[in-house]
Parts: sequence; structure tokens; C-alpha cells
Amino acid sequence: MALLMNTSRRQELAFTIMELIVVMVTIAILAAFALPALARTRAQAQRIACSNNLKQVGVAFRTWSMDYAGNFPMNVAGGGTTPAAQDAGGAAGVATAGATYMYHIFRCMSNELSTPKILYCPAEQDGSVRSQATTFASTILTAGQIPYQNNYVVSYFVGWDASVTSPRMFLDGDHSVGQGTANQNTAAPTTATYRNMFISFGTNSATITAAWTDSSQHQKQGNVGMADGSVEDFSISNLRNAAANSGDPTHTTAIQGATGANRLVFP
Repeated sequence: MALLMNTSRRQELAFTIMELIVVMVTIAILAAFALPALARTRAQAQRIACSNNLKQVGVAFRTWSMDYAGNFPMNVAGGGTTPAAQDAGGAAGVATAGATYMYHIFRCMSNELSTPKILYCPAEQDGSVRSQATTFASTILTAGQIPYQNNYVVSYFVGWDASVTSPRMFLDGDHSVGQGTANQNTAAPTTATYRNMFISFGTNSATITAAWTDSSQHQKQGNVGMADGSVEDFSISNLRNAAANSGDPTHTTAIQGATGANRLVFP
């Protein structure tokens, strides 16, 4: 009698195949609702982390400028870092040389930046060629280090003509700003985003053609650091509005092939 009761109880407690299927389907439905929300949360966290990176970089730019008569590295011949052939700032760095060696702009601020890790966006969409440097040294000094030796350890463009006297000019920002070949001064990009490019579609241009894309680092949004050290999260329409209203009184004529545009240099 007791054996029959125990067997009956086990049968009552056991799941049927149909019940298991219902449970699995329910879990799958809940996951389908939850995963997009988790993805959005992750994307938002990455955008905030990127914004924090750019804020630290903006502070470094302004701190460095205090020792150079209020000038940023790209406005100082030599930039304090390199020989003229690889100049990070000034006349020798214009166009091709400026794009190829733009990472020197950040290197000369290594004391202010402390670590090159903040030059790498956590949502970097160009990860197949880019990596996060762990040291500002150009060679590996300790096993496991990633040296700072080219543009591919940098996620952010630099506003070549940015000035502390024009706080609404673009100072730096996501290199995934867009695609295309309008007003650029070097060879056409090999991918959808600019690489090693010196572009004159920059701030002060009402006809900016670039756009944040679906595959950009922050999905049709982008972070841009301003010359006053602030960081803004722009949609493409807001990006164009900001570009057209930089307040820059200097670059109002043709600059490097573009009319009324500041220059941006991409890593």
C-alpha cells in the first residue's frame, strides 16, 4: 500500500512533456522581450563611458594649453613631440602627414591623460583593426602590453582648428562620424568610416554630408567633445546644426578645399 502511494505521489510531482514545452516556450518569450532591453542598456552604458572618456580628454587638452599660451597641440608647431616630418601640429602636419601621425597629438598630452585607455571607445565598431593601448610607450616594455605606436589605438577624431576662444568648435569625437569622400584631402577611405583622413567638412559647415550610421559606434548617435571641454551626444541633425554654428570667426573662407569649414583629422 505504501509503495503504491509513493509511486502515485512521484507521478503527481513529475512534469509532463507538454508542461515542459510550455515552460520552455514561456522562457523563450520572456528572453525575446528581455534581450533587446539588455542590449539597449549595454549600448547606453557604452555611450556614457565614451562620453566620460571624452570629458577626460577635454580636460587634458585644456590643461596642456595652459602651458602653451592657450593653444592646443595641433596649433603648436612641433606639438612638443616630433620632428617636422612627423609633426603633430603646425604647418608641417597639414594634410597627409597630419592624418598619418595624428596619434602624436594625444601622445604629447600623455602626462595629462595618464593612460591611453581613455582614447579607445568601449563601443568601437572598427575593432578588427583597432585595439586599446595599455601604455604610451611606443615599444613593449613588459610582456602583455599593447604599445601606443599608430592611429589604430585611437577611437576619436581631432578638430585641427579647435580653439579655446571658440568654445562651440569640435575638439574631438567618435571617428564613426560618417562615410563618403566629400572635401577630403587624402585618398578615398577603404572602409565605411574614415581612416587616417584629413577632412574639411568639419565645424562651421552648413553642408556637412557625414552621418552617424546604423553600424556606427552608438547607432545613429555620436559623442562630440567641444572646445570648452564639454561633451554632447548628437543625432545627425543636431550634429549638422552644431557644425553650422561653431561660432568660429576665423575659418570663414576656403580651407583645404572646403568653403567655410574647419578641419577634422581622423585616426
